[in-house]
Amino acid sequence: MPSLLFRARHTPLAHAALLLVLALPLQGALAQTGAPAQTQRFDMAAQPLAAALDQFARQAGLQLVFAPELAAGRQAPALHGQLPLREALDSLLKNSGLHGRMQDGTLTVETAPTRESTLAEVRVTASAERSAITEGSGSYKADAVTIGKTTQSLKEIPQSVSVLTQTQMQDQGVTTVAQAMATMAGVRTDSYEGQERLTVRGYSLGAQFDGVPQMSSLLYLHNDLALYDRVEVLRGPSGMLQGSGSPAGSVNYVRKRPKDVAGINVALGAGSWNHYRAEVDATGPLNEDGSLRGRLVVAQRDQDSFYDVGHVKNTVAYGMLEYDLTPQTKLGLALTHLDVERVNFFGLPTMVDGSLIPSRKAFVGASDPAKQKVNEVVLDGSHQFGNGWTAKGTLTRKSLAYTGYGAYSWSGIDPSNGGLVGVSLGRIQTDDVWTGIDASISGPFELLGRTHNLTLGYNRVSDDYKGNSNYVSIAQWDVLNQHDFGALLPGRGATTNNDDIVESGFYGVGRFKLADPLTLVLGGRWTNYQSRSRSIAASTSDWSENSRVRYEFTPYGGLVWNLTPAVTWYASYVDIFAPQTDKNYEGKLLDPRVGWQIETGIKSSFLDDRLSLSLAAFRIREKNRSMTDPDPTHICADAWDGSCTMAAGLVQTQGWEAEVVGRPAAGWDISASYTYVDAKYLRDSTKAGSRFAPDVTPRHMFKLWSHHRFSDQSALAGWDAGFGLQSQSDLYIDNGSHQPGYTTLSASLGYRINPHWSTQLVINNLTDRTYLQSLGGRTFHNMYGAPRNAMLTLRGAF
Repeated sequence: MPSLLFRARHTPLAHAALLLVLALPLQGALAQTGAPAQTQRFDMAAQPLAAALDQFARQAGLQLVFAPELAAGRQAPALHGQLPLREALDSLLKNSGLHGRMQDGTLTVETAPTRESTLAEVRVTASAERSAITEGSGSYKADAVTIGKTTQSLKEIPQSVSVLTQTQMQDQGVTTVAQAMATMAGVRTDSYEGQERLTVRGYSLGAQFDGVPQMSSLLYLHNDLALYDRVEVLRGPSGMLQGSGSPAGSVNYVRKRPKDVAGINVALGAGSWNHYRAEVDATGPLNEDGSLRGRLVVAQRDQDSFYDVGHVKNTVAYGMLEYDLTPQTKLGLALTHLDVERVNFFGLPTMVDGSLIPSRKAFVGASDPAKQKVNEVVLDGSHQFGNGWTAKGTLTRKSLAYTGYGAYSWSGIDPSNGGLVGVSLGRIQTDDVWTGIDASISGPFELLGRTHNLTLGYNRVSDDYKGNSNYVSIAQWDVLNQHDFGALLPGRGATTNNDDIVESGFYGVGRFKLADPLTLVLGGRWTNYQSRSRSIAASTSDWSENSRVRYEFTPYGGLVWNLTPAVTWYASYVDIFAPQTDKNYEGKLLDPRVGWQIETGIKSSFLDDRLSLSLAAFRIREKNRSMTDPDPTHICADAWDGSCTMAAGLVQTQGWEAEVVGRPAAGWDISASYTYVDAKYLRDSTKAGSRFAPDVTPRHMFKLWSHHRFSDQSALAGWDAGFGLQSQSDLYIDNGSHQPGYTTLSASLGYRINPHWSTQLVINNLTDRTYLQSLGGRTFHNMYGAPRNAMLTLRGAF
């Protein structure tokens, strides 16, 4: 079936038309007075009053203002059903001695007046502490993020930031990291299942877990979303937080933490290709005063693939204890275990004429499953000094053990000889130990009559990687039909490669109030980086240094100007720093890739902050990129073709993006984004003037998810429905595969059986569109996207 949005050509005009179509139903909503809905559906468990008021305000689209000490020690009852806001608020405050006023989009909670009062009302108000937690918010729009070490609103960060909240995860039925990232603005996913590559603005994303930088070799460890409250993405270089890394930015996976109210959530799902999934999430206080809290999450997935032989079984268990050592000091201990069995698939070859193998069920590889085990320990703590300053620290250790098999053909498939081709069959074994530490302190200070904020910190990450591989060659093999290699599977190789990477650095960022509406953000990081390797055989060789950098400074600067209470303009500059391991003809390591990004944009909110709109334009320049040395007299014996490399390439990536997220009207949630990227080589010995990363970076991407919950007063009370669209322009590989632009559609239908149980059906790729998710050459990495598939899930909350 042809694309509904793109046919032969994708143009900015087509996408602009789409945004206009999207904006039409918003027009009426944006013209509303901004008053909150008079009724709202609530499903809130009994909990401390402060938490209940925060959740109520979020769901009602109100700004909460009150003195937190007024709610200390008070509990709120459970709240369920479609209720008038006044009635719901009175229920929460019943017997609390407090009174709430809703006016001009603000909820003010104060001590209830008494008949004996003869004095004029005296009211003390204070903004409730901002929280980035999305669980229980019922919203697609995040109030804040923690990717910048401190809790900040998205408007305070002078770069593009997106958040996938808990509510949107459930509404779209996404359960894996790859599915989640595919929904986010500007992100494209491809490559091997379970080890997906995440690309933004032409580069691969870096990663953090709870704000601690992560080495690239372990990015895919926790690929089940059951562990996470939210996923935050900062687009554009994040060197100040990440150290060395990609110009793409960083994704921060934020784990769920124990709650001070007991609760259990369960989910059971069944879907296409024998897909079964179960999840249990239990949390609550573990002692009488609630100073000790715990959380346990267990999830299991068992699924065949749409292609032959493919299968994965994934089990993850996560437990965390959190203890209030004092009212100002918290300690946390988290343990995670991941166990995965997966049949590896490195993608398809093409036919000898370069055409694709027509069947999406085709598979090349060994049927013996790969096995992977991961164990992680995280210790963290925080202390509030009472003057607005807070210290935080995190210590993490992860270990990974992996053994798997893989196969790929030497050439394209030739039907004239029965499809027999030469095959490389390999056994891969890795052992990886990763440790990380991050410590920071942040708080306000006074200067020249104004209050500013400062964050100072240090982090260090190390990765000790051991890899052993052994490949054998098979001259003639029917790779499309024979997957049991039996006794031909190779054993362990004679040599193990040992790589050791250590990166550390001091960082700091200050937010200086130049005027009430204008903030100057200045920061930087001093990074140390060392990479070395050795071979472990009968006798271990000495370490060979691959790269070393001492105190590389990465500056960061930005301006944030609140033009109005609802509209903020920002501009920023950030440096790029990425060490390289290639060598020149003299045997010297190439200089690190360096560069910069400039970005400017608008972030705005509407409808009492229930709907947000962001627009951004950016340009990235990166130089010293490794390129082939064009001098024929420069010969490098360690290269298969004798060629050498040099640090001279220059790449430019520029474009713009738009994103709309939130609740434009009662019961209607929306997330939509458009991204345009123009990436090309400005200088290269063979590619100057050509498109950069055309296999992973479409020029145009449009993503939409719209979800509606029907009112209890309607004929469809209890039902909800969603519709999604993902569209992109073409991709290609030089002398390889080409994928024209395409669009996929998705939909969901849900029903709330009662306040505790609900069910949901999600259908992806509704039109059963055939397309390549990953592009490769003649021998491997050509991977089809999933055909039409469905998942039915039953959820319970207690």
